[in-house]
Amino acid sequence: MDQRRGNRSDGSGTVEHAEVTLSLVVRDLSMDDLNDCGWAGGPSHLAAVAGELERAEAGEVDYLAIGAPSGAPVAIGGVDFTPFADAGYLWQLAVHPILRRCGLGTLLVGALEDRIRSRGRSRAELRYEEHETGNRAFYERLGYTAYGTVPDGWDQQRPDGETDSPDFSQRAIDWWNAGGIPMIGYHIGADTYAGDGNYDPLTSMYNEMRGIVGDTMPIALHENGPIPDPDRLRSTGTGWVLFNTGTATT
Repeated sequence: MDQRRGNRSDGSGTVEHAEVTLSLVVRDLSMDDLNDCGWAGGPSHLAAVAGELERAEAGEVDYLAIGAPSGAPVAIGGVDFTPFADAGYLWQLAVHPILRRCGLGTLLVGALEDRIRSRGRSRAELRYEEHETGNRAFYERLGYTAYGTVPDGWDQQRPDGETDSPDFSQRAIDWWNAGGIPMIGYHIGADTYAGDGNYDPLTSMYNEMRGIVGDTMPIALHENGPIPDPDRLRSTGTGWVLFNTGTATT
């Protein structure tokens, strides 16, 4: 550890500055890690991550952690190989709040892109909340290009443990890809995790999104628990165009 000491500008004393170099390890996230990931989100989010780790065992996703010397994760994120035939979809990226702007996000994205290349795929896709201008600058610096926006939303867990329905009107999401690949088309998407054995068609959620976009774009359930029952989808006219299945409960 290199340490420097200098005078305070107001002459009231000294302030110490330290520079610490850490040895970090990029590895697969495990179920045992989740107890140390409370900084990444609340119980419902961690339950969703647990579901994705089950999908990782089936080869549908890779989920990585950057581990500190203690072994505890200080950054986590996944790449899903099911939404696109020729790309990996980066999602659920998070860096510990006290270590942001230290290069961990760049390291994590680079490691996930390596996993995409190892599968023989040519590009990466991701999305972020449009109002997060810092995210835009970060991904542009890494070579990503914005090519569209769509309304989006996901369940939000309140401090009392109850879950609010997605508020699609307040989330416009940019889609990104690497290298300026032409846009594959717009769709609107929703995230929700029904419990095991719940095959509800989620008609009210579908109709809420249809009310936003009318017939101008298809509607996807791009993060979900069990796939809804096909007969109930047909009988209710609930026309989700694709599913991206996890196994977490909320």
